[in-house]
Amino acid sequence: MDPFDHRAAPCVWLTGRRGSGKRTIGGLVAATLRAEGRACAVLDAEALSQHLARGPREGGLVSLAWLADLLSGNGVTVMVTVDTPLRDDREALRHTIAGFVEVFVDAPAELCTERSGMGDPAYEAPISPDLRVPTDDRDARASAAQLVSYLEALTEPTGPEPP
Repeated sequence: MDPFDHRAAPCVWLTGRRGSGKRTIGGLVAATLRAEGRACAVLDAEALSQHLARGPREGGLVSLAWLADLLSGNGVTVMVTVDTPLRDDREALRHTIAGFVEVFVDAPAELCTERSGMGDPAYEAPISPDLRVPTDDRDARASAAQLVSYLEALTEPTGPEPP
């Protein structure tokens, strides 16, 4: 089954070091999609820690994957901004979530440390993400616009509507 059929929506997993701009970009993209009348949910660590029994950092990645798949499988575009530093975890998510899209929010480690106030030495950059969005050389709105454009192209109908 095509994960991008008329019912499913993308699950955009924003990956990058702490301070790269995942929450900022995810929020801007969600606001744009909502303004266009598209359903969109943002799943971030703070909200998930309040509402999932074991937040995303304490073994709740399976619960997070379930929630993201549930939403995207029902036509809600999902923006996940939770720190997921390990490539193997993200690769497992790709096989768990229909419509999984890995977006690398890319900024130099030094800038991320400056922005977040802490280093992120455990982070493993993706080898071949679906999209790379730089955040060090442009305004956050431009980075968000790049992702919105990508999602629009990704979800365009490719043929006539089924009867």
